[in-house]
Amino acid sequence: MSAIKIDPDVFKGLLDIHPNHLIIFLYTSISVFIIALYKTPILRDRFLRYGVRNTPQKAPTTTNTTTPQPSLIIQLLDTLKAITVPHAWFTHFYILATITTTLTLHQSITTGPLLPALNLPHHQLSLAPLGIFLLHVLRRLYESITLTRPSTSRMWIGHYVMGLLHYTLAPIALIADPAPSADLLYILPFALALLAFSIAQHKQHVYLASLPRGPDYILPNGGAFSKALAPHYGCEVGIYVCLLGMRLSGGGWDWTVASMLGFVVINLGVSVRETRRVYRERFGDVVEGKGLMWPCLEWGRMEWFVVFVGIGIAMGSFMS
Repeated sequence: MSAIKIDPDVFKGLLDIHPNHLIIFLYTSISVFIIALYKTPILRDRFLRYGVRNTPQKAPTTTNTTTPQPSLIIQLLDTLKAITVPHAWFTHFYILATITTTLTLHQSITTGPLLPALNLPHHQLSLAPLGIFLLHVLRRLYESITLTRPSTSRMWIGHYVMGLLHYTLAPIALIADPAPSADLLYILPFALALLAFSIAQHKQHVYLASLPRGPDYILPNGGAFSKALAPHYGCEVGIYVCLLGMRLSGGGWDWTVASMLGFVVINLGVSVRETRRVYRERFGDVVEGKGLMWPCLEWGRMEWFVVFVGIGIAMGSFMS
């Protein structure tokens, strides 16, 4: 019997897939998966609760003395639900992001051998979003180390894996498409807007860290939290919008970064809706009238200064 021979050309198409196509596929698939979890009650109740959202539910009152045996599917889902990691492992996301972003930035500058498929024509200014993203994840790493307090809160392993995947893909997404040209006057307003979102988000994280934990947890109501349930999520979305805006400075559309932004919007959008549901159960009607993620800026002096400078630069770029 002759041995079965596999034509190597069968896999050639897979090997020729460019990173941007793979990244778009992965971000789109994860986004669809999150929506499926949210839209399916049996999955939503098991896999979308952690942190403040992972509150114990009241057992229904019943007069039956026997409990029906759950189906095999329910048993399997409950087994998967039980696979959790400490919520404090969020810090791992920013450690990983710091490493992957630094390596990607070095690869882009030196056109090294690490990821040769990413050795594309890039204007130096087009690497600004990647450098700014590095500063962003360094800030988040600092906050995770200094603001996180010991907690018994846990999260489903699926959330952890998705976070690791996102912070592996994100820096690559920011350079996966060629950008041979860039306009400084176009980039600066987005960079300043990103700075405003970052300042506001840091203030909000400091405020959240000051709140009591456990059964004494109170509804966040200071600063931007007086008008939105999760303004820090709104700031995160704003940061990624600005990253996309900077990537468009050379003209054209960046579908890779757009798919990353879509994932962030869907992920945080689902999270804040689950947060609203839990807040309604715990605090009642006091959450009514508040936005979900917007407005997210407190508009202190620093934010107004940054915005006015950005507007001035934008006007100057259009008049030049």
